[in-house]
Amino acid sequence: MEIGEILTTSAGVLVAIVSLLFTVFKTIKSQKQINASNATQNVYANLPSHISDAETIFKNGTGEAKLAYVLIKATQDALTYGAQISDTDIINKVEEILSTPSKNKGGL
Repeated sequence: MEIGEILTTSAGVLVAIVSLLFTVFKTIKSQKQINASNATQNVYANLPSHISDAETIFKNGTGEAKLAYVLIKATQDALTYGAQISDTDIINKVEEILSTPSKNKGGL
């Protein structure tokens, strides 16, 4: 085999390896995004239950106490599921849930 053939073959193999690695990394990144989205959805799915619990526990309590309870429970869920979610995101979702008539449990 001549040097030119070796270099051409080596270059082709190198391009194939780089292409394969790019595809693998892209797939891993996509899967991480899907997992993060699922984790966030799991946290959000538990919010109505946490809101209801807060209403039961703090019947005569302030909205701040109820919201603090919901935030603590949602933060625990986020840690359990590995979700990257801020308090602001949770508060916005709680407000969304409370403004939906079918899910409104009396409000915080």
